[in-house]
Amino acid sequence: MRNIANLSRMLALPLVLTLPFVQPSYAQQGLEGSGAGNVYHQLQIIQEEMRDLRGMVEELTWELQRLKQRQMDDYQDLDSRLSGGAGSGPAAPGGALPGALSAPAEADPLLSAADRGLGAGGGATSPADAGSEQQSYTAAYELLKNRQIDQAVIAFDTHLKRYPQGPHAANAHYWLGEIYLLQNDLGSAETSFTTVVDNFANDRKAPDAMFKLGRVYHLQGQTAKAKEILNRVAATNSSAAALARAYLQDNF
Repeated sequence: MRNIANLSRMLALPLVLTLPFVQPSYAQQGLEGSGAGNVYHQLQIIQEEMRDLRGMVEELTWELQRLKQRQMDDYQDLDSRLSGGAGSGPAAPGGALPGALSAPAEADPLLSAADRGLGAGGGATSPADAGSEQQSYTAAYELLKNRQIDQAVIAFDTHLKRYPQGPHAANAHYWLGEIYLLQNDLGSAETSFTTVVDNFANDRKAPDAMFKLGRVYHLQGQTAKAKEILNRVAATNSSAAALARAYLQDNF
């Protein structure tokens, strides 16, 4: 009996020794695998978010470059017009840089009309009124020529309050629109150019204002309105017609 008890103890010993090395259960393996899968899934999500952010950065960079180029084009356009140019083409070789508009070789051609006592639309004014109106407009225009933009805005606004229907009212609204467009203030630019188009339809500045208004609509994303008004300009015999046709060809 003693031998049998000893034998039983010997047989039981390997079983006790092997107990610490029992393999993990299927449930434990499932939990460990689930944790690794969650980490992998989270890494995939982070990588996708990084790709999305990289794409957004590239898109914003392109949009910023486009905005800078448009502003440079607007500076050159304004420089060309103030210098007596007829269109929106490049200015002097090298291009006009922000803050460096050249002074025009001659004054605004419409100033000569005021010298003769005639309005921009051909209406007659008394010599006294023509002189004071001319001085007011000339002062604002000189500020614009000399790149004193903020002062020019104030001067043009003051001029329009004093002479809302004066011979240079259309021009004053137009130059305000040019300034606002240059500053990327599209809402104010739209208001100024629309005023010229609606209230001074027979003025010589009306076709130019229509062309600029079409550009503003396009920049605002109002494609249908932009195309409609640009086609109207393109059908005229004005100097802005060629500009409108070129803009339509390049952008629509």
